[in-house]
Amino acid sequence: PAAATGVANKQVNYTVVKYSPVANRIIIATQTFAGNVTAYTCDGNCTDTTHWNQKTFDGFTDGTLNTLTTGSAFRRFDLEFERRTGEAVLVWANGRDGSGSTTNDLAYATLSNNTDTWSNGLFIDDTTAVADVNFSWIELDPNPNPNSNEIIIGGQQSTTGTTTGPIVVAWVWNGETNAIISNVQVATGILASPASKPWDVKYNYDGSKGMVAAGNTVTANDRIESRYWNGTSWTVMVDKT
Repeated sequence: PAAATGVANKQVNYTVVKYSPVANRIIIATQTFAGNVTAYTCDGNCTDTTHWNQKTFDGFTDGTLNTLTTGSAFRRFDLEFERRTGEAVLVWANGRDGSGSTTNDLAYATLSNNTDTWSNGLFIDDTTAVADVNFSWIELDPNPNPNSNEIIIGGQQSTTGTTTGPIVVAWVWNGETNAIISNVQVATGILASPASKPWDVKYNYDGSKGMVAAGNTVTANDRIESRYWNGTSWTVMVDKT
């Protein structure tokens, strides 16, 4: 869509494109160097720019991570559709938003399949940390089971925030109630700099379990730390060298 992001310093440094699994809907989500996240939604005849709806959300505000020189390294948002309902879920790093809250670590908005109006931005707490946490990478993976609305959300904490080192955490989004039902630490220590993404999240083919795995490069060994989500709980952390 030929549309401006509507914010200063609006050059786009990351773009995600997703198609609905249940409808003729496409969403393009972008992140600017200024830290804002914009979603462009089209439900047909998408070569006509007037058929695109645009919504911009205020993103992260912790200046060192949203400059033209360093911001390009971080994709601090992601977008996915729930498999059963086709509801879109957009998640982004909220940064230190100035509120003083220690529970506004991530922000999210949803878009139901039968509307073109996004919900207001709401917040997700990283319960594995007591401080206000910054995230440098966000990754979502939807459960592929056509009867499921689960999505696993993975996030990499940033060393430039109030945390003492980069740690990977994961949440499970329950689309039936639009709520986070689990939050767990996956890796105890990864790269000394958050400028790369040595981890990933993925469900297996039928959605019966999901996995988050992260390379622990703090130790001298080549070690992978991982957990499985079995639909009700996470397994204990497993190290593989």
